[in-house]
Amino acid sequence: DEPLAMHDNYASLNNLIRTAFASSYGALQAARRKGGKNWTEALSLMSKGTVMNYMNFDFRRGSGWDDMTTTEAVQLIKHLPLTIQGLAIFCAEFKPEFIHALSEWIRQTKNLKSLAIHFFSIPENREAGRDAGSSLASALAHSRTMETVCLCETNLIGSRNASDWAEFFSKSESVKNFICHGLSEFAGYKKDDTKKIFTVRNKHHYLGRTFPDGMITNEGFKILAKGIKSSACLETLEFQNHRMGKSIVAALRSTLKMNESIREIRFWEDNMKKRQKENFT
Repeated sequence: DEPLAMHDNYASLNNLIRTAFASSYGALQAARRKGGKNWTEALSLMSKGTVMNYMNFDFRRGSGWDDMTTTEAVQLIKHLPLTIQGLAIFCAEFKPEFIHALSEWIRQTKNLKSLAIHFFSIPENREAGRDAGSSLASALAHSRTMETVCLCETNLIGSRNASDWAEFFSKSESVKNFICHGLSEFAGYKKDDTKKIFTVRNKHHYLGRTFPDGMITNEGFKILAKGIKSSACLETLEFQNHRMGKSIVAALRSTLKMNESIREIRFWEDNMKKRQKENFT
């Protein structure tokens, strides 16, 4: 049989194909390079997408997003489809407006189950990462669908905003898995070029041999533990490279034994020969 020349579903199908194409990374990158109307139209189409469940943005040089400005990155985040279930962001270095836009988008989503941010830095003053991280913690606390949060090598969570992340733990009704790797392995590292560059770029965040907004030290963990203790949904926790003292590990372990939902916590520090794992049943 010959296909119908017209059908009510054709328009819907065409829109579906257009939004799927516009949401592809190659199409988005090409539209950004052209700029102007091409970029705004691509973003508008992407925002209407319903096909993609997971989106992954790698901002490393050579990955297609070279020289992206904070303004463009904010536009990208604001137009992410509200229907996706997972979002991952790698190697981004933008101003705090990026995280504030991400926080606002999270508050609007209805299906988002996982968020991963790896190697993220805000090259501003020493308060920018702290305050942006607090904004993100507040948004995540209000999500009713988020199940897994992974923050690795960022300056968004540290001792200076531990109280805001403690509040996130106590208020969240859905997050089951929380993974947080700090920046202690980058502190004064000189052998590996990549790590050295990361340290140099963030030297203005480096105080007292720590990254106060990228590491949770002893005092910060004492605050964080109070929120973790009252969590009603957490099941697994992982903390790596924060320079936790042994006394804090013991105290946190004791606190977690009082929590009925947590089943496993993993510690891995620079001065530990192997990963420590505790099971709670």
